[in-house]
Amino acid sequence: MIRLSFPIPRRGPVLRIARTLSLSIAIGMVAPPAAADWLLGLSYYHQGKYRRAVEVLLVEVRENRQDALILRILGLSYYQLRDYDQAEAYLKRALEMKPDFEAELGLARVQAGRGNLDTALQSLDKGQAFIQTDRHRFQYHYSRGSILLRQGHPDRALGEFKRAEPFAGEQPAFFAQMGSLEYSQGRIPEALAALERSLELEPGQPEVLVSLGEVRLRLSATEGGAAKANHFARAVALAGEALALSPDSLAAHHLAGRGHLGLREFLDAERHFRKVLALDGKHPGIRYSLGQALIGLHRYAEGSVALEEAVEEDPGNPDIHYALGFCREKTGDFRQALDSYRQARQLRPDPGFKAAEERLGKRLKSNR
Repeated sequence: MIRLSFPIPRRGPVLRIARTLSLSIAIGMVAPPAAADWLLGLSYYHQGKYRRAVEVLLVEVRENRQDALILRILGLSYYQLRDYDQAEAYLKRALEMKPDFEAELGLARVQAGRGNLDTALQSLDKGQAFIQTDRHRFQYHYSRGSILLRQGHPDRALGEFKRAEPFAGEQPAFFAQMGSLEYSQGRIPEALAALERSLELEPGQPEVLVSLGEVRLRLSATEGGAAKANHFARAVALAGEALALSPDSLAAHHLAGRGHLGLREFLDAERHFRKVLALDGKHPGIRYSLGQALIGLHRYAEGSVALEEAVEEDPGNPDIHYALGFCREKTGDFRQALDSYRQARQLRPDPGFKAAEERLGKRLKSNR
């Protein structure tokens, strides 16, 4: 799923004023050097060139250019560089000169970066009095929700995200995070809508494609027949799109394998599961998935090997013990198969496990 983070919403187009001023100076036109330097620093900030922004704006500050906006951008640049002490110092200086939501938001980001989540919420709430635009409203609720999520309050976080949604505009990261949270809360239709909206705004997001595929797999468990197959097919297609963008995506290969498994396309499932093993031999559940694919291919000896390893990784999973018993029975290892069925039944009193144990027990008695 989409991992969760303290967001910095997308900004508008990169400023080009500083470049224009620099060109004007080069051809002999008159322009105030200080303005050119200030705008150049702001341009660097919007381009994500935070070290360059700091270099330029520090000169402005050292020359006694006391300007709340310059101090704020300098503090935010230091935040991006994870120099939290300098960031806090300049943001506080900016606030002393002019109370401002953006500066309070910056302080909240600094405190969240340090792990001081309660203090971060206090900064956000203090800044609420200075909210002026829809963008500010979005930042306030979205940032607050992200902090609450880190504190382990998903229900409260979801409430903040819902309040942010009317002001979200075209924020694909917001809808991706909303989808992830809705999914974690079991609100599958809402997760589906949010993730599809994120991809509509920005199609080439491998992680969101995988997350949407996971939602499709979840939906496959709630329906049957053609609808179930359609969900599996859609999950496979989404995994394929993700792999076209990120060929070594472990999550995408795992998704593709499970989708193919649901479609009973066992060779394709095996191929993707073995790729997962090559990328991460300790990926949870992968040996059980591989064992299922091998059972579908009637390669029971290989399936036994994979499932024995799966049992070692997850000895408390009754389904793995049952699958291992099935493979062992198919290869003629009846006594060990019976042990596996018994273990599965002890872990979960399933009628299918009981029937397999009784059937094989009778067979062994009749062969004595």
